[in-house]
Amino acid sequence: MLVDEYDNPLLKNIGENEEQEKANRTLYKGFFAVLKDCDAYLRFAFFTGVTKFSKVSIFSDLNQLNDITLNKRFDAICGITQEELEANFKPEISAMAENNGMTFEACRSELKRMYDGYHFCMNSPDIYNPFSLLRAFDEKKFGFPNDEVKYGFLDALAPSYLHVEDKPAPFNVDILDDAVEEGDADGIRKWFTALFALLPYTADAENETLIEQNFQNVIYISLLVLGKYVRTEVHSALGRADCIIETPEYVYLFEFKRDGSAKEALEQIEAQGYAKPYEADSRKIFKIGVNFSSETKNIAEWLC
Repeated sequence: MLVDEYDNPLLKNIGENEEQEKANRTLYKGFFAVLKDCDAYLRFAFFTGVTKFSKVSIFSDLNQLNDITLNKRFDAICGITQEELEANFKPEISAMAENNGMTFEACRSELKRMYDGYHFCMNSPDIYNPFSLLRAFDEKKFGFPNDEVKYGFLDALAPSYLHVEDKPAPFNVDILDDAVEEGDADGIRKWFTALFALLPYTADAENETLIEQNFQNVIYISLLVLGKYVRTEVHSALGRADCIIETPEYVYLFEFKRDGSAKEALEQIEAQGYAKPYEADSRKIFKIGVNFSSETKNIAEWLC
């Protein structure tokens, strides 16, 4: 006997409909009492859910249940382990790698980063999210549950911890947030130009060495704390994209140069095929080449 998501009717009504919640608890209590009476005829019973209700008395009659949620013997029972992935899904990994212009090893690493995150006890094996993994194989493109959780927390908690206050334009972080979400590439350029102009540098400017990654890190951290889905050094079959930002409607592909040219950066995006994984994507793609100047310590060129 399998009872899947037993907690769903209770969770939907907690704090919303007290009368229905009470009725559901009564129904559960009666159902479990019947199971208790049928104990001699049940060989195996399994209950799943995301919440453990210990103070609502629904299990008072069915008191011989064993909670295995954090039991190490069963730590890999719900999900796909790394060994199972590599033993059973090599064709799917190969197909997904080909569709996204990646090597098999790069695709396997990206799958691990995106979907390997469940742990049901101390020192448990890495467990992949089965639904998201199988859906990714079916569509041959990546979702992003692990990052969705991370960026969800950032989006919800960052304002409270950072105490962001309104500042005179053009440095208000809301301006950057709106520009990214609205597909305003020029607005993104203007915001970061203003940011780089405000950053302090050492007094000994002649001996200070600014590399491309210095600028890249500033852009990455600024977008990260805003809760944006942003990645750097994203591997493809032919190279690594410096920075990729994804929103529900837009994808921004960045290539950065220092004391070079934005045209050269754009040509590299095309030559390395950074946009290939998004060819079947309905979102609008922005290919942006940026050249930073070590002399002015700011954006010198921006081509989109």
